[in-house]
Amino acid sequence: MASYPPFSRSERPFPGRVRFAGTERQTLEGRPFQVMTDPAFSFSTEIPVRYRDLDPEGHVNHAVYVSFLELTRVRYLREVIDAGIDDLNAVVAHLEIDYRRPVTIEETVTVALRVTDLGRSSVTMAYEIRADGDVVATAETVMVRVDEDGDATPMPEDWRETIREYEGLPEGDA
Repeated sequence: MASYPPFSRSERPFPGRVRFAGTERQTLEGRPFQVMTDPAFSFSTEIPVRYRDLDPEGHVNHAVYVSFLELTRVRYLREVIDAGIDDLNAVVAHLEIDYRRPVTIEETVTVALRVTDLGRSSVTMAYEIRADGDVVATAETVMVRVDEDGDATPMPEDWRETIREYEGLPEGDA
């Protein structure tokens, strides 16, 4: 895996690509901090829509979806591997979001997450953002653990093992 150029914590890169997708409706239900009824997603959390999240049209601004992913990822890592944000030393190396429909303040947002690939220093996570049961966006992030110089570094083996067990992933490097 290619390493990042050196950077400070305040200068971490946040590359990403955003695109719009068709409007496909699905109904999948979940509860905060509990395993989903859909076995494909291992974790979900509810996130309130706040007035400040809205654009002038009354829809959740597209950039807020990235904050929804971040909050879900932080809650997942805290609950699954008992790691706080300061313990991670990780950067988001890839971000992709497909928007399906707008979300308004009246809706309840649930974000579901699953780990789809677990490397030595990286973890790929897939997400569904749901509003009142509809899938309103899908996303993927790749986080890479880095050292003080910004080079990729292996994550602790106990974290990898805990994630593997929680997700039901096969043994060994992905």
